[in-house]
Amino acid sequence: MRTVIPCHFVLDEIHAADGNVTWSYGGAFFPVSVFSALSREGDEIIPVFPVGEDMYDELTATLERLPGVRTDGVYRVTRPTTRVKLFFASATHYNTCLVRHLPPISYSRIAPFLPADLVYLNAMTAADITLETVERLHGGGARVYHDVHMLAYSVRDGGRRVLRPQPEWRRWCAAADVIQMNEQEASVFTGRNKSLEDVAADVLDAGAEMVVLTRGERGALIADGKSILRVPVEPVGSVRDTTGCGDAFGAGFILSLLRGDSRENAARNASAIAAKVATLSGSNGIESLRRISRGALS
Repeated sequence: MRTVIPCHFVLDEIHAADGNVTWSYGGAFFPVSVFSALSREGDEIIPVFPVGEDMYDELTATLERLPGVRTDGVYRVTRPTTRVKLFFASATHYNTCLVRHLPPISYSRIAPFLPADLVYLNAMTAADITLETVERLHGGGARVYHDVHMLAYSVRDGGRRVLRPQPEWRRWCAAADVIQMNEQEASVFTGRNKSLEDVAADVLDAGAEMVVLTRGERGALIADGKSILRVPVEPVGSVRDTTGCGDAFGAGFILSLLRGDSRENAARNASAIAAKVATLSGSNGIESLRRISRGALS
């Protein structure tokens, strides 16, 4: 199976509630490493994104150690790497500040790795990829899974991110097979104050085949136009950091579906994988998912 992941790599500067500051690979590194941890022999995971000269050699060396990951889609640029500050009030609540980001990833960068079984998109900065490029990918027959994430935010002075409606939400939804967003993003994405069930109906009406709405400790809601599945959250030990849980849920869910699982089993697998990520700090230790993947995605 070939999975292409064109979204920005981010260097996360994490400000913990106790005042400690640490650094972690973020952005595209989360889905890349999750897909790698859940991979089988012969799978290809191909990240496509720019990296500044300040981090290119270090990052590509790290990616090359991940099973199934190819690095020929990672390209060097002269500008500094995308960076975000995360300010945690608790393990589950944080605010983000975009320090800087790189230009969008062009279709010409992605095209050499097509066709693929899946194009996984995640708006890590909202400048990862243009709407026109996504429409071209989907119009060319690519199966697109899109976590809209930062498309539901605007960037204010100082890089502060603020929730706001996405003016082109219908076009973004029409350019994907599966749309994912969390409960907060869903509250503003369509510009209408509606229930999650109504937001799901709007997204499906706009052209997506399925919508995944994650709700943190309340699980998730998955709709496909025929029925709505409510997914309970898997119990976890000590929650350390919920960063990347949405990426883990999305990767586990779509991989299970592509491997022939039912929607219900795929959702259970995704919930178990996301629960494991919640016990980690940033992306550190994410390779430990390989130990549970045999059971969740056997």
